[in-house]
Amino acid sequence: MTNEPAGPTGDGGYLAGYEQGLRLRFGLEPLGPFTIIVEGLTDVQYLTIATEKVGDAIGFDLLDATASGRDGARISLCTPLNVSHPDPAERRKGGSQLLGRLVRFLRRYDALLEVEARVCFVVDHDSAGRGTLKAIGDTGFDVEYLAMTIDPAHHPGCCSHPDAVIEDLLSLRVQQSFFDRGGSCCRVTFIDGEPRRFEWDGVSKGELPEFVRGTAGLQDVSEIVRVLLRVRQLWGLPNPDLPEFSATRL
Repeated sequence: MTNEPAGPTGDGGYLAGYEQGLRLRFGLEPLGPFTIIVEGLTDVQYLTIATEKVGDAIGFDLLDATASGRDGARISLCTPLNVSHPDPAERRKGGSQLLGRLVRFLRRYDALLEVEARVCFVVDHDSAGRGTLKAIGDTGFDVEYLAMTIDPAHHPGCCSHPDAVIEDLLSLRVQQSFFDRGGSCCRVTFIDGEPRRFEWDGVSKGELPEFVRGTAGLQDVSEIVRVLLRVRQLWGLPNPDLPEFSATRL
């Protein structure tokens, strides 16, 4: 942000409170013109990987927002950090509760965000994520334009489990390949003798994104790509011409 709008106090305290609050309470820099806020660093990794795969395949940058008319505008991906936790490992973990606190904090600065930033909260479609979606609405934010879950209804290639999390958007093929390396920490749901869902835990959950980056093809992350396409459509940004991602299916 380059301009300092007058806040309710009539001075720079409004902007200072916003910037310092983001940095000191959530480990975030002031939000850019387009920002997707997710529940954890793993989500950021997967969205970044999906962007890379599309760029490699067709040369389209899913984080480019210059079509908005703002020179050099890009979509930022971020998650709040638990910066005050005494355990350094825990500081990097986000989660729905921390995201809820960030929502309540940002609600106090909605006048600033309306001028400077467009935000979309993207959460899992499990009970915690749906609770976060409700909490966003309860603060007075317009959920229709500011938030979405990874609802399987919008992701035809997702695991059919109704409580979808980010890993459920990966192909079963790449998850099976990761599992076949051995030593994985996960729970596997079988239907008619075939694996239909992997639920990753511990070290495996943290290692899976880099495995996906190194081995997956575009089709393996197509439903994660679809998350970005849904947000871009929400913001009126152009999407690449990919038949499998027709506008009617976003």
